[in-house]
Amino acid sequence: MKTILHLFRWYTPLSLRNTYLHRLHQAAARAFGTPESHLSGRSYRERLQNFARLTRSWAENVLTQPHRSALVRDRLFEEAYRLGSGLRAEAELQSRREVCLMIERVYAVLGIRCRAQDNITLHISSCSFSRHYTADTCRLMCALDEGLVAGLSDGGTLVFVRRFTEGHPYCEATLRFPEDEPCRG
Repeated sequence: MKTILHLFRWYTPLSLRNTYLHRLHQAAARAFGTPESHLSGRSYRERLQNFARLTRSWAENVLTQPHRSALVRDRLFEEAYRLGSGLRAEAELQSRREVCLMIERVYAVLGIRCRAQDNITLHISSCSFSRHYTADTCRLMCALDEGLVAGLSDGGTLVFVRRFTEGHPYCEATLRFPEDEPCRG
């Protein structure tokens, strides 16, 4: 495991947070087929909220066109998979535990408080996006989560079983690795 995961574990510098938010914004814009707009805001938190509002708007527009929503969902997954694969290589992730730690840290950068319980279940106790997304928008945008995790884990899957946007007090997802075994560290 490279230093980046250790750095992420304790502190993520603003420059790195901005870099990853910019990459995510580019990926989402490509998936939706829209020009990348500038994320305005003085603070990182403001830019993150603007990203949530912007992706909500894009998603709401796509959801009114059922023929496009499946295509966009696939593109979101593919774009996020590339991001996750890049992070996996950059951090030289070796074990399932390292993958789970990286998922926790990437989520933290995005204003999502997440814990990988027993390296199998992701328990999300707060999510900055849940204040902006509807249940339908969240389901579409979760393709980013699924793609990112697939890239980080080299083909694993993430399946949400509970979501804030569906009235639950937390989000929960199950993580499985390519060989269909839960991650064990």
